[in-house]
Amino acid sequence: ITVGKASPEVTTSQEPASGTVGSTFKDKATISGLFGAKPAGSVSWKLYDNSKCEGAPVAGDGPVGVTGNGGYATPSGASPVPAGTYYWVATYSGDVNNSSASETGNATNGEQTLVLPTPPPSIVTTASNPITLGTAAPTVSDSLVLSGAFFPTGSVTFSLTGPGGFTY
Repeated sequence: ITVGKASPEVTTSQEPASGTVGSTFKDKATISGLFGAKPAGSVSWKLYDNSKCEGAPVAGDGPVGVTGNGGYATPSGASPVPAGTYYWVATYSGDVNNSSASETGNATNGEQTLVLPTPPPSIVTTASNPITLGTAAPTVSDSLVLSGAFFPTGSVTFSLTGPGGFTY
């Protein structure tokens, strides 16, 4: 008599399904069909930036020990950059009575995480040296506070528009 290992199933759901750059995205793997009084093994996750879930993952999480049928969540999650569509892959390692199993996220089964661009940043300027009328050749300066940006790059250009719409 040959007794083979049980064939568990893994289903997953992303938590949340979408968010902005800088957010933490997690995944939950639900394992069913495990055999034995004390099933063991672990579940690990990989996050890919393509719909085929190939190549090097952009992030990984786990492993988390498996003690029976049920749900297991990524302990840390991932904060992928840049904005785009990412796909989780959850893999159960198996044990002496249970075969390994995985459900790959891809465009076909909808297991995807959508990372959206952050909303436009907020810019607040403050005159550092207000002009006093009657002052000959005043020096004018301004300061800027940028908030709500995620790893901003680029430059800031200041211009002064005076009476009549002239820019200095």
